[in-house]
Amino acid sequence: MKKIYLLTLIMLAMMQQTVSAQVSLQQAEKLDTLISKLIDQDRYADAIDIQKQRLDILKQIFGETDSTYISEMAFLGKYYARNKQLDEAIKTIRKATELCEEYFGPSNLDLACYLDNLAFYLAASNQDEEAELIGKRALDIYEKTGKPDDHLAAILMHLAESCHENKHFQEAIQYELRSLNIIRKLYGEHSEEYLGELPYMMKYYESAGEKDRVEKLKERIEKLKEERKQGFEDLPQLVEFKTPEICHQHNDDALRCCAYYLTHRLNAPNMDEAAQYILNWSISSGDVNIHIGETITHVIAKQENYAYMIAYIAASAYYCLTGNIKQLDEDRYLKTMNALLDFYDGNKDISGEIDFFEKYLKLRNKKKLDDQLRKDFKKMEETLPE
Repeated sequence: MKKIYLLTLIMLAMMQQTVSAQVSLQQAEKLDTLISKLIDQDRYADAIDIQKQRLDILKQIFGETDSTYISEMAFLGKYYARNKQLDEAIKTIRKATELCEEYFGPSNLDLACYLDNLAFYLAASNQDEEAELIGKRALDIYEKTGKPDDHLAAILMHLAESCHENKHFQEAIQYELRSLNIIRKLYGEHSEEYLGELPYMMKYYESAGEKDRVEKLKERIEKLKEERKQGFEDLPQLVEFKTPEICHQHNDDALRCCAYYLTHRLNAPNMDEAAQYILNWSISSGDVNIHIGETITHVIAKQENYAYMIAYIAASAYYCLTGNIKQLDEDRYLKTMNALLDFYDGNKDISGEIDFFEKYLKLRNKKKLDDQLRKDFKKMEETLPE
């Protein structure tokens, strides 16, 4: 009997601990929501205070060995930096790197990102020599992944800046060239990301006394900016989408093409290129199921309205992929149709007016469009394949 009573007490204690942990996690989630609102309002000092409370809760639940706790400590460092408290930012992110390395090893990818943050804050506080050393360590860890992504590009550009401040001009040039090459492949040479980084390359060339390269790059920047004004953009090369697996590998490229198509005029330079990519990808993709309801099929299926069929497919694919769903739900159907109407409204002077779209634009002006689209969606749902 005593054993049963003891077991009951133990079980009750465990239940109380579980409930307490759940309550604490809920508190932490509420604090996270509050922090997001404070950040949106640029209230970084308040965000710092709340983040400290959140860290205390996470530490009680998980301890310092938990990756979430370490990650949130890194965010605290970021808030300090945004509040121009660089000493505290450096102290905090340094602690996060120490914990990450101790518990997850010297080759951890998160460690590389924390080290990059630390190097960035050190550089901002004019501690350039240590910033360069820390940046090189971050690069050594991350480049072993073989991932030419945004993280690697950021590490390289931060390292280039530190090298430049330390008058290691040729190193700065080499790191910046590598960063720019990644950005160009990810976003294209007409992108804001690429054009925004090129002036740093000019600065490094100038510091190294390479005047000829400065002038050539200056001319290149002006040419790219002018082409960008004309609508030029670097879209991914069309590949042969033989299988859903190949399509899946190119989802990000498909998103780029969808975004380009929906935000440019029909006479923009790369519209045909984007349209072909979107159509070929969507036909073979296993990640999206594009269904065109009867309501607009008779409109966009006409040969003269081909551009609007592509726009519908592009908007559907965009909202499916960004929403991580295979098929449009009601909310994203409304977004898709509004995107299609925006595209039509910006291009009807080229294509000519279409009665169906004009009717829906009038409904939107009267704030009655959503009700009509919900009716259209329900009608479309009835025709969806099982």
